[in-house]
Amino acid sequence: MFGRSLLGILPIILSPVLFAGTERIFRNLTAYSKGAYLNSAVPLRSQPDLSSGNVFRYLPPGGWTLLRPDWGNAFGAVDVSAAGDVMAFTSAYTSLQCVLSQCRGVPVVNSTLVTPAGRRQFDQYVQVSRNGRYAFIGVANGLVLDLTNGEYRRVPGQVAAKRRALSDTGCAVTLPKGAVTLNCPSGERSFPVEATVRLAQVDAEAKRIVYQSAVEPSSRVPLQFSFRAIDLATGQDFLIAQEAIPADGISIVPELDQWSLTADGSRILYLAGEGSPVSSLQLFTIGTLGEGRRQLTNSEEYADGFWEAALSPDGFVAYGISADNRVVRIDVHSGDSVDIVPRTPLPIWVTLADGLVPGSRATMIGSTLTDKPSPPQADAHVVLKLNGDEIPILEAKPESITFQVPFETLPGEARLEVIHASPFHLELPAIKVLPWRVEFLLPGGRGTAIHQDFRSLVTNVDPAVPGEILHFYITGLA
Repeated sequence: MFGRSLLGILPIILSPVLFAGTERIFRNLTAYSKGAYLNSAVPLRSQPDLSSGNVFRYLPPGGWTLLRPDWGNAFGAVDVSAAGDVMAFTSAYTSLQCVLSQCRGVPVVNSTLVTPAGRRQFDQYVQVSRNGRYAFIGVANGLVLDLTNGEYRRVPGQVAAKRRALSDTGCAVTLPKGAVTLNCPSGERSFPVEATVRLAQVDAEAKRIVYQSAVEPSSRVPLQFSFRAIDLATGQDFLIAQEAIPADGISIVPELDQWSLTADGSRILYLAGEGSPVSSLQLFTIGTLGEGRRQLTNSEEYADGFWEAALSPDGFVAYGISADNRVVRIDVHSGDSVDIVPRTPLPIWVTLADGLVPGSRATMIGSTLTDKPSPPQADAHVVLKLNGDEIPILEAKPESITFQVPFETLPGEARLEVIHASPFHLELPAIKVLPWRVEFLLPGGRGTAIHQDFRSLVTNVDPAVPGEILHFYITGLA
């Protein structure tokens, strides 16, 4: 007989983001000319080297590797130059890393920029220009730093985006109320706008600004937003696309800031609702003159939609993080796609108190544990192993897997793992297996005793009588 699922929780420290709706593993996807960078919400182990960390680099055809900077472990959101030779890591330990030849105008230690105060960390967000010459430090009233000569200038106002708001000529886009402003070494230009601007990006040569309107609170479903462009030679402001998102799109992508502008300013990649009425958020691309709108993903293959999107500087390759913890790479020209990270299970905890007992049953709680629900005793489309041996699965859902501890399991510490195709793994701490633990089964939580004739449980309404034989069910006898 199986024991009941126990109520203890295996302690694991995880980011709060993991407990809001679909638990999210990957974030801060960014693309450059050779591949992409990815940040994980929790430390992961990568195959085949089994190195543990938070920031990983994708280089085809070799796949994913853990990023190991000279100065130590990398954390946080990555912004990278097109060539990959200058990188900013924004976190509680924000830093700027670059090769010495590129950062010849600023002091560096172990390839890391040192601030005038002699510190190797910055207090605010850092982004880099596509050519790697300039860095923008801060979110409001920030600094543009020329890495070739160490010169810097103050840029007043709120920066327009956390990425691609800085051109290769050192021009930065800011968003004062009612306008979009371009601050360059030669001076500042301001362009009045009617819409409330959420984000703006600029191309490498500061010839075109693309901005996204904010999604205003509204009773209309679906919610609407738009992309517009400003031609910096003529000052002309024109519509690129009017898009929509489902009513829950704001909670899926809280700030809708996952879109990318190519280096030449000719095309954007973005998330928008699919179909009419709109449903899941999918990847779309369109030219910045409003031409050639194409949908790159669909709900048949990615039913729950996407969290993020990123576009290579030349616009040839698109990347996306799906809501079921996959990462897709798409050839924009042909539309061919491949999951460069298959569905990645996220085990969070196992229902146990002071340990499991051989023969008992327990439940693993997590996210994207399997690609589809399966009823008890059916094909679960997932494999669980305990100490390296496959174990019986009783029921599998994306958010939970109920399994049986084999009777032959030896007491002591045991390792439980989900077998999957993803190159990334999150390990649960060892669980304890006890030789025995006696507990009375509580059917329905109403009592432990059953009448002699098995007609019902013993209750206040139907009590036992003197001389009656009572039945008890006990688990944990091993």
